[in-house]
Amino acid sequence: MLEYTDFKDIVLDEIKKKFNRDGFNVSLEKKDEVALNERRDKVIVTNSSSPDAFFPVFYLENVYSYYKKCGDLYLVIDKLVNDIKREYKNLPDVDMTREGVENNLFFSLINRDKNDIFLQTHPHRDYLDMAIIYRIKVSDTSNIIVTNKIINKFNMSENELYNMAYKNTPTVLGNICRTDVDTGSIKNMKKMLSNMSVPLELMEDNNEAKIFVYKYEKSNSFAPSIILYKDELEKASDRLKDDLLISFPTTDEMIVTTASNDFSEVEFLFEGNKVPQKYLSDNQYIYDKDAKEIYVKESENLNKNRTIEIEPEFNTKRRSR
Repeated sequence: MLEYTDFKDIVLDEIKKKFNRDGFNVSLEKKDEVALNERRDKVIVTNSSSPDAFFPVFYLENVYSYYKKCGDLYLVIDKLVNDIKREYKNLPDVDMTREGVENNLFFSLINRDKNDIFLQTHPHRDYLDMAIIYRIKVSDTSNIIVTNKIINKFNMSENELYNMAYKNTPTVLGNICRTDVDTGSIKNMKKMLSNMSVPLELMEDNNEAKIFVYKYEKSNSFAPSIILYKDELEKASDRLKDDLLISFPTTDEMIVTTASNDFSEVEFLFEGNKVPQKYLSDNQYIYDKDAKEIYVKESENLNKNRTIEIEPEFNTKRRSR
């Protein structure tokens, strides 16, 4: 089994050789990229005959993880080359005019402290201990993170981005959806997972929803940005008749319960999704239904001085060059 430092040099050389043997005219450019939550070795696959086109990228860390599982270097290379060829056949026709950007813009939340270098080159706004960044949807599975270069090209301000993304996100990602989960069902699920022969009489019957799980209708990602929509928080607090406690197990999930409750019963559901690239925050957040404010739950003694008004001002991945 190769170590990563040896693997990445060998695999790039072998991929180039295979492309040449197959008559596939592309070049590979490796960059040490400051990606979300970490630095990563990004490889850009470019075609000299279409220098202005969108093109596939892949990350050597992901390829190495696959190699460690299968143990066959040349199987990995064959799979990667075939994936890249397929991506080239299915490259989206991306509208990168100002109108195209505006129509496909949406926002997401990332951890601010872990991405301080990344944020220097990407328009954003601070939100509590997190940051709001902006993305352009290019296909059902791909998006481009908006850079300072993009907004400078169209002379856009971050404020314009926020207003457009606030309006567009439920359209681009689909309507905001909520699944109501009762605590009794969660406890029953835990019992069944730990012991499939639990007698029915030991199961708890509790049909009152205490936990809400949120997502966008057309996406399994980016749900934490739903916290930016005050009307959704108001509906949840009215339903639960209490202030809200909000948590983000990953950058893809948002779960809500009453401020007097906790997430100890549901955290196990999301354990398998917790990887470094998906980390958002270890904090929990309180939505005060009377003040219509949200703040970080610092400790048992909640610090209500750290507040933010959330009313808006109005009522493979693919990357470009």
